[in-house]
Amino acid sequence: MKSKINNIFLHFESLGETELSFLLREFENEITPWLSSPPVNLLIESYFISTNNIEIEKFSEEPSIIINLAALINGLLISIPDTNEQRFKIIKSALISTLTSLIKKLVILSDHQISKLLFSIKDVFKKIVGLENEYNVYILELPIGNSIPCKILKQLLENEGHKTEIILISVNRNDQKKLGATRKELLLKIPNNPSNLIVFMDEWVTGSNFNSIIELLNKNNNSRLLPAAFLTANSDKVEKYNKYVEFHDKVVSKNGFIGAELRYEFAELNQKIKAQKFVWVEHDRLAGYRKFEFYGALFSTIKKTIEDFKQQPEVFDNELNIRTMGFETSKLKPDFIESIDYFIEHFSDALECKLLEVSSSNQKIDTDEDTKNFLKIVESTEGYENAKLGIGLACTYLRDNNINPYERYKFIGHVPMCEPLSSEERMLHDIFMAECLNKIST
Repeated sequence: MKSKINNIFLHFESLGETELSFLLREFENEITPWLSSPPVNLLIESYFISTNNIEIEKFSEEPSIIINLAALINGLLISIPDTNEQRFKIIKSALISTLTSLIKKLVILSDHQISKLLFSIKDVFKKIVGLENEYNVYILELPIGNSIPCKILKQLLENEGHKTEIILISVNRNDQKKLGATRKELLLKIPNNPSNLIVFMDEWVTGSNFNSIIELLNKNNNSRLLPAAFLTANSDKVEKYNKYVEFHDKVVSKNGFIGAELRYEFAELNQKIKAQKFVWVEHDRLAGYRKFEFYGALFSTIKKTIEDFKQQPEVFDNELNIRTMGFETSKLKPDFIESIDYFIEHFSDALECKLLEVSSSNQKIDTDEDTKNFLKIVESTEGYENAKLGIGLACTYLRDNNINPYERYKFIGHVPMCEPLSSEERMLHDIFMAECLNKIST
């Protein structure tokens, strides 16, 4: 962990954020326990996973790298100790300043995409306000991929006095009833009325998902539909591209628009690395949400903890000693080791398969109820008795270290939940949105 912390200092310096780097180095001895403990150490691990451990210094001008670093800073900001200690107050101020600086840098480096996005949204806006009839405008948001465009369009329309509502549906590519609510069930909940206009703006990389969504929306026969697509420079190289274009043209024409005018092509986001396609997608914090699938979040957190016990014996020994209060620890240790091995080798796969057969809450968060249901599923999974000791030890470790499963997101087949962020958690999103809205108004 110490080497990764030092690498983060270098990453700040490579982006010119020397003030924060200087402060972190100055207080290194005092803040290392904070950076090395949950949940901050998990944020740091996640950061290096998201950047694939590449040499950041060589790619510091790539927007995707800056987004990942900004997300890390946002995480550090909300995880900073709630204390009156002066050093943490100074670091908090520097984190806010650095986050603002990085987002401004991100907007500059990704101007080729952000300017095109704003042009596209303004074009959709002009088409809406230019309609012969006035409609109740419903903007379909499928977080997190199209959240930013939806919020910007809503702001533009409301500024002009148009009645506008965002319909937020957390949706995956699930069309199997046994994996929870299907896309069709969720999308058909959209109001169906001749006085309604449904606006759908989303990425079209291969075109498959975009095509599936408008196929379902097209069945909402009473409402008018305006589907706008954001394509990459390589979208037309996909085998079914012409088929998807033909269908898009058909749907758009049926609703009184021109297909070619609602397909917007974007240049690559990054120059050197092949990462995300669009600057506004991929990161839930940038979109203003915490995205997670409850059962998957609990499962992946417990699994990761048990794997850490296996890979970091000192963590396991310390937690076991706390759990047993030092009483016959050495005598009990083999049983716990056997249980952990069983979980990793057998129970983990069995539990994941069991979870795929059930559905957790997908549109409403009920932490207590979903936790109780999750534990019932765990206990009813074949082999639980053999894995019970390892699971129990992992759960006490998570509780004692205040590790929140909400901070982990592992999609395992259910419709994910998207919880809007609040307070300082929203800072990354708020700064980015402010930069975009400022840019569109100038």
